[in-house]
Amino acid sequence: MLRGGRSAQQLPKLVGIVNDARDITISDTSLTKGRYKIVVRDSTKRHNWRIYGPGVEKSTSVRGTGRWVWRVDLRRGTYTVVCDPHPTSMTFTFRVKNPG
Repeated sequence: MLRGGRSAQQLPKLVGIVNDARDITISDTSLTKGRYKIVVRDSTKRHNWRIYGPGVEKSTSVRGTGRWVWRVDLRRGTYTVVCDPHPTSMTFTFRVKNPG
């Protein structure tokens, strides 16, 4: 069990996608600090999906494909999602705020 009696299955879920069409997304960018489950669907061998920011550094493989599941604590601050081979054209940032 996690803080507040929630199990890992009850964590808020974020879905990340990266594909051959050069899409790199996450399902929500209006987030408050807390624990989340991130599920990334990587269907391309030309790109990857990386997130980094306060206390978080996770990525998929450039040459691999598949589904990745991470449990992360998002803290207040700015996070970047990027494709490492294309950091100027496949990237975005979002801010995590304190609740309230």
